[in-house]
Amino acid sequence: MGPKYNLNDFINACANIKSVGVRNEAQITARNQFKLDSKQSLLRFINERGMEDPYHYNTKLWEHNPDPSTPVMIDAYCFYSGTKYGYIAFRFNTKFNSWYIKSFKLNNDPDPRNMPFAKLGTLLTAKKKSEE
Repeated sequence: MGPKYNLNDFINACANIKSVGVRNEAQITARNQFKLDSKQSLLRFINERGMEDPYHYNTKLWEHNPDPSTPVMIDAYCFYSGTKYGYIAFRFNTKFNSWYIKSFKLNNDPDPRNMPFAKLGTLLTAKKKSEE
């Protein structure tokens, strides 16, 4: 499944602090892991394209939706920020016409930029074993 929402619409909405809510846990990890100390600094980071090369990770039904009669989807993206590999998940609230950041944190998956080195390590190990 592709993304439910247009990423650029979300990024542009981050220019208006009143248009985007941030879950407390997302703000804490933004502060601790990305040094984004406030909601304003987090939204500015997103709006000013601080998420480098974002790519769609998945789209899922919001599991904790208090109104299951109105399904809400959550889009998740992976991104880079300098040497950091991040993850963001967000949704749009049609009732209030606003966005909501559910997660903003370091990505738990291995950084794809390091994959060539992992393969190199495997090759070197195989070579060493064949020489023994």
